Amino acid sequence: MFLTVHVTVGGVIGNTIASPWLALPLGMASHFALDRIPHWDPPISEYELHKKVSLASPIIRRFAAIAILDLMGAGLVGGIPLALGYFPHAEASLAGMVGAALPDILFGLFCLTGNRWLGKFDAFHQWLHFDPKKIPVTIVNGLATQVATFALFLGLIIKG
Repeated sequence: MFLTVHVTVGGVIGNTIASPWLALPLGMASHFALDRIPHWDPPISEYELHKKVSLASPIIRRFAAIAILDLMGAGLVGGIPLALGYFPHAEASLAGMVGAALPDILFGLFCLTGNRWLGKFDAFHQWLHFDPKKIPVTIVNGLATQVATFALFLGLIIKG
């Protein structure tokens, strides 16, 4: 799922739990749970990231554009409710957001560095992810699951 969705869910978890120490691992657990839901991700695979692909290639530029927009969305969906006081337990909400984003951040670091420990974590992350070969997902229904999840949790933020 997009980082924006993960961060939204992590913020709600943190605010509900009210403990940063619990919110961080529960946010991370929510990431893995959400990744089990069939959804659409940008069209780039681990293989494409690890073969020698030019940074100027269309697939890398497309992935980078989506990632930048997603990071901006995650920053807005996390920052605005914090700034407007929708999260009375701000520290716990922030910890939940960080935990929820962490698996994808570690994936990005793995892609950039090739670190073998990050690779082991990414293998675990991918193993937990739903398999689009077993459950085919179109861009329409795959984005619909993300929009519905985002809307549900954004509603919980606004409702308080």
